[in-house]
Amino acid sequence: MRRVRVDGWFVLGNHALTKLHLNAPDDGWFPVLHDLSLCITESNLPYVDLFFSPHLKKIYISPSLAWSSYRAPHDILSTITSTISALPTSALQSLMISPMMSWAELEDAISSVALRCGPSLVEFIPPIPLSDAAIHHLIQLPHLHT
Repeated sequence: MRRVRVDGWFVLGNHALTKLHLNAPDDGWFPVLHDLSLCITESNLPYVDLFFSPHLKKIYISPSLAWSSYRAPHDILSTITSTISALPTSALQSLMISPMMSWAELEDAISSVALRCGPSLVEFIPPIPLSDAAIHHLIQLPHLHT
């Protein structure tokens, strides 16, 4: 499978996701996944790594539509931070993070991801200002257009 979309209508229950997580093969369930569109929700957040692949070229992240006032519940911000920090970036060409939420608490995690991106990155759309080090790194990437 090359493309997966995990949105607010994702229908697998926590029990099924737990089984998938516990029985994941060494190279994951989607070893050649190239394109991931991920709507982060409280129910899928602990299992997001099931969809990570070292071959990911495009990642689009958006928050749950259930989170009102553009803020994720405070008790899951650390989980969102660790998820964003764990994004695979080795083959990444495009990383877009929806501005539909206040991501300010995640500035360090998003800046860290930017610092790990390599020369294959063509498009990076962060929802917040990044650290000076991340900006400097992105400016030096040879193919970055956005």
